[in-house]
Amino acid sequence: MNRNVLALLLRPAPGQNSVLALPVVAFGVVTALVLTVIGGAQSFWGWTDEYAPSTRPSRPSRSSSWWSR
Repeated sequence: MNRNVLALLLRPAPGQNSVLALPVVAFGVVTALVLTVIGGAQSFWGWTDEYAPSTRPSRPSRSSSWWSR
């Protein structure tokens, strides 16, 4: 490869910093959203007061299920 062409291809572009920062920012935003969702789910399923059973789906008893008929 010609030395001039190689120098042209390897020189930094004027807006290269913003292009490199985009994946870092996107990863940070997605990570923050995932941690928020996981934290909300953990706090929801971790309730232990008297109202907690009303927010959880009830499990059907084994005698009322379709496979025991």
